[in-house]
Amino acid sequence: MPTDPTSDPIVYTRLRVVLDAGQPPWMVPVDYYRLLRAAVYNLLRSVDTNLADFLHTSGFSAEAPATDLRSSRDLTAATTGPAAEAFKLFCFSSLVGDGRLQQGRLAFDRPVVWFFTTPLRIIAQGLASALRQAGTLRLGSVNLKVTDLRALDEPAVDKPLTCVLLSPLVISATLPATPPGREPEDSLDAAAADSQPPRPTGRKRRYLTRDDGIVVTEARLRSNLLAKHHALHGLEPDDPEFKLLWATSSTLWPTPDRPTRLIRLSGPHEPPVRVRGSLGAVTMAGSPALLRLALHAGLGQYNASGMGFLLPESESHLLQIRDDPARTSTPPADTV
Repeated sequence: MPTDPTSDPIVYTRLRVVLDAGQPPWMVPVDYYRLLRAAVYNLLRSVDTNLADFLHTSGFSAEAPATDLRSSRDLTAATTGPAAEAFKLFCFSSLVGDGRLQQGRLAFDRPVVWFFTTPLRIIAQGLASALRQAGTLRLGSVNLKVTDLRALDEPAVDKPLTCVLLSPLVISATLPATPPGREPEDSLDAAAADSQPPRPTGRKRRYLTRDDGIVVTEARLRSNLLAKHHALHGLEPDDPEFKLLWATSSTLWPTPDRPTRLIRLSGPHEPPVRVRGSLGAVTMAGSPALLRLALHAGLGQYNASGMGFLLPESESHLLQIRDDPARTSTPPADTV
């Protein structure tokens, strides 16, 4: 009996959303990633409470992979927090537009582009449906109108792929502590260090950047992608190869003057959680399965908080918004 293709839980999806507050200027906090994360969960909760609760408190793992998922009724949220190596399997970008610092906040006069990706049908359909129904995405006190929403064509992943980072790439590693008498190699913020679980004496959690050796950086990213593949499919890919190089960005997306950022992921009344991430561009090569997963579930860590979002450099034109009066129209229903 043939399998119904619409029942396949794994559908690689990338969404491009244009957002506009309508009345310029509109402002958001500099650390708005936590607001985007909250907006995603609130949108999903509006259409599927079970899915939102599962993703918020738990996630997929090698022991409970997503491949057998058919509906949110199959999900059981953990009551004691996420298991080791559990993944939400979605990622989103920063707000891409002409922003400026004004009174300690980011101010925008024009619409912005926002991207969301996932390898899971239920998440993609849930978010797209919620965006259409609400017509807005709420960031704190700001309501951004959805003026365009569409699914993107899938890029080829059978050859080396250069991508721009539309949000910081976070890679952490537990490495030997700095020997006495030497300066620390990483200026990790004290609040970020305090937010991590205790480590054995002689070991230290560090955030890796482009200044660190490519061997350990590449190994950590490969390990993370393999764990995500287990969480999605329940098994290893046929080809586990993954290679990474820091790339020179194009003129459309140049490497910033400050190629690393310290990002606060916690709210003002929560225990401080800060992570350090790198911006710029990377070139990836190797297993198509792992490259596809990096594009749709994010590269590195903290992807469900918007870290590690990749856009192929060949798609840089998607960052531009045309001055079109039609952009205020309702998003078409057949784009996702």
